[in-house]
Amino acid sequence: MLKYVAVFKEWINSDEAKNCHSYSRFSLNCVEKYWTKEKYEKFAYYYYTVSMWRQLINNEDCVKDMVNYNYYEAKQNYHSSTAVFIALSTIALIL
Repeated sequence: MLKYVAVFKEWINSDEAKNCHSYSRFSLNCVEKYWTKEKYEKFAYYYYTVSMWRQLINNEDCVKDMVNYNYYEAKQNYHSSTAVFIALSTIALIL
């Protein structure tokens, strides 16, 4: 929850958030349209984690595929982009 609050504050305080009117500023569509891909993926992952938490606890595979697919897709995207960032940072340090 604290990570979501932190990334949400980062979004709201960004210049990019001002591109959306007051209602759509809180939508994932606005974040995706105006923020970087990496920041959007982080925002979406924490957004779905918080908003779907009760649905995610001990759910079966069929529920994951049919109902909670947005969360699992956001999780995969966020962790993939994080892994790429870490790998590139490590390579840069070595060189």
